[in-house]
Amino acid sequence: MSLALIAGLAFGSVATAMQAPDTDQISAVDRTPAVKAIGGGLEISTPDDAPCHFYVYSITGQMVKSVVITGSAVVELPRGCYIIKCSSWSKKVVIK
Repeated sequence: MSLALIAGLAFGSVATAMQAPDTDQISAVDRTPAVKAIGGGLEISTPDDAPCHFYVYSITGQMVKSVVITGSAVVELPRGCYIIKCSSWSKKVVIK
């Protein structure tokens, strides 16, 4: 049972906690950058050609690269496991 539902039971607002969101108000625009592992590195594309700062960390936590990408670019990396971070998300990537 979720915490919101438990709080709803405690305060008598179960109907509010279980209502589905109004789908007319949900925006389906995805503005997250796309990251794709390719042989020899990563292909990174930013939405709307907006510049975005990316940090690439090894699996041990050491920063390997720091790049600002506008549009799309290939970041060359050796084989291994990496964590890619930007201002709004982080992803784990394996380069084979």
